[in-house]
Amino acid sequence: MLLIETRNGSTYIVNGHLTDREKHVLALTAQGKDAQAISDILGLSIETVRGYIKAACKKMNATSKGHAAVLALCCGFIPPPLSVGAAGAAALGVMSSV
Repeated sequence: MLLIETRNGSTYIVNGHLTDREKHVLALTAQGKDAQAISDILGLSIETVRGYIKAACKKMNATSKGHAAVLALCCGFIPPPLSVGAAGAAALGVMSSV
């Protein structure tokens, strides 16, 4: 279990560990891809992609796929998208590998 406190004082409890596939789906979500694009990229059905998103949201107590992607970024579960850059990663409070 991981406890995350945001700058505005909200607290989130991340229950369980994300699978590699859930991390991959969230990383693509963070890049702005929708479920259809992710299913095309990974060669999965759109229902399967939505299942991974739903599972990740539940584990992270997130209210949406975007919320789950941001929490995953903040926890370091996924790397920042290349378009975020070092300044954006610093603003999110994560390390940038760019």
